[in-house]
Amino acid sequence: MKFAAASVTALLVSTAHAFPNEPTGFRGLEWGDTIAARGDEFVLRQSSRDTQLFTRKGDKLAIGEAALSDISYAFYRGRFHAAAIKTQGGGNGKALFDAFLTQYGNAATPNRSANRYYWGGATALISLDCMPDYLNCMAVIASKRIADERRADENAAADRAKGDVQRKPDSSVRN
Repeated sequence: MKFAAASVTALLVSTAHAFPNEPTGFRGLEWGDTIAARGDEFVLRQSSRDTQLFTRKGDKLAIGEAALSDISYAFYRGRFHAAAIKTQGGGNGKALFDAFLTQYGNAATPNRSANRYYWGGATALISLDCMPDYLNCMAVIASKRIADERRADENAAADRAKGDVQRKPDSSVRN
């Protein structure tokens, strides 16, 4: 999930623009749906302070012609905020790229020498990062609103920590 969080963070700094068929969720889950309401569909894979990562029971591991090696569903503070999608070998990365181009139109490519593609809109943020020759790819489809909220929470936590480090000792406290 670290990779997914980094991809979403990279998307946040990119310029948002409308793109065709901007998703409001992924595979029947809308951005913000609660895990409490749909928990019986999922199996917990990993949990941290505010984020839980799940797999979905009986999930179809394909998008278009791309066979997927994994799909993970991320819930931030109990609300669905992202899907992380992986491919491995066999032309599956290129097939996923082609499916995304067909569905979402042309992508932003900040570094043309790398296989990194971004779609950023008012509702969703999408990244697709592939190894050379598209052998292995990782895509993240995320809620812009919840990603913005998460980033604000992380910045506030960093500011609090910075304040703790820079705070002068209380002279009334003696060791």
